[in-house]
Amino acid sequence: PESKGDSAYSALIYSDILPLGLKGIVVAGLLAAIMSSLSGAFNSISVLFTNDYYKIRYPQSSERKLVLVGRLATTAAVVGAILIVPLVKVISSQIYLFLQSVQSFVSPPITAVFLFGLFSKKLNSNTAITTLIVGETIGIGRLVLQILQNNSVELHPWLMWVLGINFLHFSIFLFVLSVSLILILSMKKQTVKDSFALNLSSLVVENVNEFTSGIVAIKQTKRMNSSLVMSVVILVIIIGLWSLWN
Repeated sequence: PESKGDSAYSALIYSDILPLGLKGIVVAGLLAAIMSSLSGAFNSISVLFTNDYYKIRYPQSSERKLVLVGRLATTAAVVGAILIVPLVKVISSQIYLFLQSVQSFVSPPITAVFLFGLFSKKLNSNTAITTLIVGETIGIGRLVLQILQNNSVELHPWLMWVLGINFLHFSIFLFVLSVSLILILSMKKQTVKDSFALNLSSLVVENVNEFTSGIVAIKQTKRMNSSLVMSVVILVIIIGLWSLWN
């Protein structure tokens, strides 16, 4: 019961389970994985900020200036990541649980907007931005409540009930709420004179049909078929492990 997942790697390295040469390969592989993940994340943040925000607002900017802005965005992302490090122990004593909990509070609205933007034509920019703002506000609020609870702050019983929901289950609720918000806001943009229920049902049917057509188009590609099979296999493995340890 006192064992922690974060100590597994250090125990593997410091023990006699692996020979010395293999330990060096394992350490090098870990460092390479960390560097590649950090590099990909920081470069993505830099490209998104530079091309999707700064370049649109300042189209006359030269390539040299865009490169400079991208480097500054990368630096800001690195500083922000360093400032977040102290929150790891505040939220959870294990870094894996920290990463999973933060992702479960932040990712559902982004996933909902991405899926509807990819497969549905009903989603517009205002609906997407509103969904992201509302969803991220709820998710970050849940994260703040968890931080307050871990610091022994007395909270209202209703807030304690919210904190009693597992963070993975909360991510499901947040995703459903984000999808519902997208449907409602998209419905308000329609100009038909039918009733509220008819609008909602027709919008749901249209979105489902668009999802289905998008999935059918994906299935026509062999590479996507193999990726889908691997995704199903991974999902089955995750469900099996979850049911085994639950």
